[in-house]
Amino acid sequence: MSTSRQETQRQHDDLDPICVKVFEEKVSGALKIANQPGLRAALEYLRPAGMLTVQEADRLGRNLLEGLIVLNDLFERGGGEDPGVDRCG
Repeated sequence: MSTSRQETQRQHDDLDPICVKVFEEKVSGALKIANQPGLRAALEYLRPAGMLTVQEADRLGRNLLEGLIVLNDLFERGGGEDPGVDRCG
């Protein structure tokens, strides 16, 4: 995911070879998860025992609290097991 001013090709270069599907976010500013359609779509696409891979940990949220909320949601989906998040690069 990237803002409209950032080049997404670097992210695709890293993620395309290892991911089934890559989602992009073309919004900027401190938005809540509910206002990030790319992140919401990625979380909805994620299946049980699936893995969400992000190039950088800050792609999970615009701040620490939002990132922790996403991680908590992933833990709840997995019944407290491995949250299924991997970080590339």
